Amino acid sequence: MKIIWICLTFIWAAAALPLESNKIEDILRNDNPSLIEGIILGLLDDLRDTIYNGSDELPVLDPLVIDELVLNDDIIPLPGARLHLKDTTVKNLGTFDVDELSVTAWLLVNYVHLSGYIPVIDIDSEYYDLSVSALGYNVFGTGRAGVKVINPRLTADLTIQIGIISGVTLTHCDVRFTLGAFEPEVTGMFGHEGASDFVNWFLADLVPELVKFYEDEINDFLSTIVRDIVTEALP
Repeated sequence: MKIIWICLTFIWAAAALPLESNKIEDILRNDNPSLIEGIILGLLDDLRDTIYNGSDELPVLDPLVIDELVLNDDIIPLPGARLHLKDTTVKNLGTFDVDELSVTAWLLVNYVHLSGYIPVIDIDSEYYDLSVSALGYNVFGTGRAGVKVINPRLTADLTIQIGIISGVTLTHCDVRFTLGAFEPEVTGMFGHEGASDFVNWFLADLVPELVKFYEDEINDFLSTIVRDIVTEALP
């Protein structure tokens, strides 16, 4: 095994000696992508296949159908909170599009930039029952709920290094999440449609602001997940 890695290392060094950057269109047209490009494209293919067909560990995720779901205050960080959902469907997770992919190599170090998004994630629940107490107010509602998550985007910058002894290793992973818009369509809030319209307007403004406010926490969480996935996929 050590001899194989030594050979790969010198081959990689010779191929990567001139600084080069391959955009996603060039990579997809190339019948012989580099090792790193091949790993990334393979991960994306596997991810899309798992989303549409499921796996031994995961069900089909597009569409994801949840017959019934109950969330209490052990999940929702508010005392006494309860959310009951029935016949919930999540669509379009498999429609993700990778519109930026570049691999820049210098000797044994490869810098990968990757960015992708989903145009719209549709979430629809035939029935919800919500009860929350927060800041001295009781928030409640029963009815139908839908949400459109507009243009959620992940951008990742990775540094992957090839070593004679260590093999292929991920030495840096920085993932960032942005959200285009959040469009809720909730009925039955406070038993009044006028109140539902206000809640929909309020959440459409609040959720993107919360994403920005908790940007560091969200990005750290996603960076850890992507780091684990890529590390597992590396040979």
